[in-house]
Amino acid sequence: MNLSIIVSPTREDGGIDHRFTGLANEIVSRAGDECIKDLSHHYQYTNDSEARYEKAGLALVRSFFQIEMEQWQRRTFLKKLRVCLQEIGFKPSKVSKLITAGEFVAAELKDIGGMTDEWCSSRAELEQVKEEHLLYLQSYRVSGLYQIARMNWKGQAEARNSYAASEGKPLTVRELEMLQSKYPAENSGSRSRNTNLKKSVVQEGRTRDLVSQLVNT
Repeated sequence: MNLSIIVSPTREDGGIDHRFTGLANEIVSRAGDECIKDLSHHYQYTNDSEARYEKAGLALVRSFFQIEMEQWQRRTFLKKLRVCLQEIGFKPSKVSKLITAGEFVAAELKDIGGMTDEWCSSRAELEQVKEEHLLYLQSYRVSGLYQIARMNWKGQAEARNSYAASEGKPLTVRELEMLQSKYPAENSGSRSRNTNLKKSVVQEGRTRDLVSQLVNT
């Protein structure tokens, strides 16, 4: 952690405003080595804690989006949810990812629950497809789900195909970022898929071929 950079004012584009670099260095120098050491430990602790408990944060957000309510109620709750997550200890950037990922997962679970026998040749195959997609979602942490949520259906299908082709190995966050930039959702700030789960779930045979053909068009 570079405390001098952290305390330095930034420009509108987010870069360091170097007019204040000297002053920032003086402030940190005067604070002393003990202060820098303690704050570095605190910084590392909060990062580790955030990573450890992000799954619980995701579960809370997912539950919020799974509950039926009026739009005005959802807007009010969503504002409070953002504040709540920050008060619990998540950084604003992590809160945004949790909300986008949580909304995506909630919608995916709803799609999975709505799948019927017509999707597959048998009830057993249907249950297998459901289980496989749940495992796929669970293979990613919040940062990965956040990137997938911000893809259009073609990007999501390509990510799902890659997972199936590599026998259950999820893409890295960097790979997902590149895929998201190639296939951005129309409204990438929230879940904006205009198609259903059938276009992104990779099954054996005909459906796998269909998804592959659509992704490559």
